[in-house]
Amino acid sequence: MIPADGPPALSVAWTLIHELMFYLVFVLFFVSRRWLAGGLLAWTILIFLANYWYTPTGWLRYPLNPMNIEFILGVGAAWIVRFQTSNKKGGWIAALGIAIAIGALLLMKQENEPYIRLALAMGLALVIVGFTVHEQSSFLGWPALLLILGNASYSIYLIHNPLLSITQRVAGRMQLTWPLAMIFGVVFSLLAGWLYYLSVERTALRFFQQRLRK
Repeated sequence: MIPADGPPALSVAWTLIHELMFYLVFVLFFVSRRWLAGGLLAWTILIFLANYWYTPTGWLRYPLNPMNIEFILGVGAAWIVRFQTSNKKGGWIAALGIAIAIGALLLMKQENEPYIRLALAMGLALVIVGFTVHEQSSFLGWPALLLILGNASYSIYLIHNPLLSITQRVAGRMQLTWPLAMIFGVVFSLLAGWLYYLSVERTALRFFQQRLRK
């Protein structure tokens, strides 16, 4: 999980490196909210300046990647939700976010700039704000299957890539068509990820929660 020149052994673990860096910066919250705000602002400015002058390489491509700003947008979204309680305004915020996200997607077809990706992230952050505000002011019922997949989403994310690699080889041996092979791989990965969540992730969470309470 330490930033390095080469890729991690588990392909999707590169995102975990970004997460751990954010958690280290977020420790400033327990010192002072002003320290956190100052730290996030300084990090954002450093990222913009670094990418303006050159393209970070090696291990620096992790702390200076514009993708880290998406975490900061998440902090901003949480701050907005805390002070925004109007259901009507929440709907307008979500609509604005959808418009920004669609515009960014259209621009991404023409240019693949990291700043367009940030515009997409900003739009999605506003969508989250809108739905969260709406959920706080009115009841939203979600199907049980979505709640199950949501709880297991992290486990599914961690193991889906090697599982898809295996299932597509099996599908090739079975001479399945591309749509059937994809359905087979997705269903198998979701089921295996859910079982992994029950046997590993949830068990580990309960274990450490009990230790921390003691």
